[in-house]
Amino acid sequence: ERQATAYAYPWFYHLPPFYTLQPVLSTRTKQVGMWVEFILDFGRVHRITELDISNPYTSPLFYNASINRKLSAEALTVVCNELVTRGNGEWQNKQNTKLALFWKTPAQWGQLIYKWVNDNMMLNQVMTLYEIKEGDDSRGEEFHGLAEDMLLKALQVLEREGKAQVFSGQQSSESGVKFFSK
Repeated sequence: ERQATAYAYPWFYHLPPFYTLQPVLSTRTKQVGMWVEFILDFGRVHRITELDISNPYTSPLFYNASINRKLSAEALTVVCNELVTRGNGEWQNKQNTKLALFWKTPAQWGQLIYKWVNDNMMLNQVMTLYEIKEGDDSRGEEFHGLAEDMLLKALQVLEREGKAQVFSGQQSSESGVKFFSK
């Protein structure tokens, strides 16, 4: 169960130049990196898994009403493309207006899940996806409540590493996974 907490915006969120792409390459590189870290942190705290770039200014993420500044469309594109390049985002449509946000990459989620399975001596057992993302045993784990598409991406990473085998059912509630010691 998530509790509402006040988000502590980073100090640079209140600086007007933060919202305009900087012309000097070294400054721009640092600025884009700061935006990426800010978006990932904001997404993690608020459990945001998708960004709608078609109407970004309804969110305080890209619009700071207190200083009446918003991230330019050009800057927004640059920052989102950097998220994709770093493996923290994936475009969901050809228009590049919907971005899946990975505040943890599928590989990082896979590592967390595998550690939990190993620590709880559940290797060589078949588990349902529901047990992993919604079950009582996973309550309190960072991946509890994880979106099913991200869970599947994480399990596919483990499958490629030889640490798991995913079994697909007719419906997602019938899908399962078996973890192996590696």
